[in-house]
Amino acid sequence: MDNMEKDERISEENLLQALAKEHDVDKSRISLKDWSTSVGSGVVDNFCCEMLAVNGEAVVDGKDQSFNYMVKVEPVAAIRKQMLKTV
Repeated sequence: MDNMEKDERISEENLLQALAKEHDVDKSRISLKDWSTSVGSGVVDNFCCEMLAVNGEAVVDGKDQSFNYMVKVEPVAAIRKQMLKTV
């Protein structure tokens, strides 16, 4: 997972919920090993939202699993956040 970081807008709880739903297991049967985020869309794409690529590895029901998600998140820029709240 070189050159990637974690984004505070994505929590481990979010990932556990997504993995539990995808694999049809209880969250208690999932252990996150490692995960990171990277930019999922261009800088001017989607002015009112941002896309993040989330990549990682987890143990799901005793089996190693890799995962990749595209996540739509609220933008960091205050002016863009305000647009979402007023429209």
